Amino acid sequence: MEWLKQQGPWCPGLIEHLKRHHQQYDVLIFFTYLYAPTVLGLEIAPARSVLVSTAHDEPAIRLEIFKDVSSASRRRSAT
Repeated sequence: MEWLKQQGPWCPGLIEHLKRHHQQYDVLIFFTYLYAPTVLGLEIAPARSVLVSTAHDEPAIRLEIFKDVSSASRRRSAT
């Protein structure tokens, strides 16, 4: 988690907003698996989340923090 925070962007206000108001949105769309808003945001409403992962073969994709990211959303786009 510290790696995500240091990597940025770190947006705790966005995550808190989604936690309080996610019901107001038909779908939550997250771009790029690599950042904290995606990792933390997908946990809020996975059944109504879409991940556009933009994943490719890079060292970060093997980090433990991303293990469950690709399966967290109900729908995923092709990468």
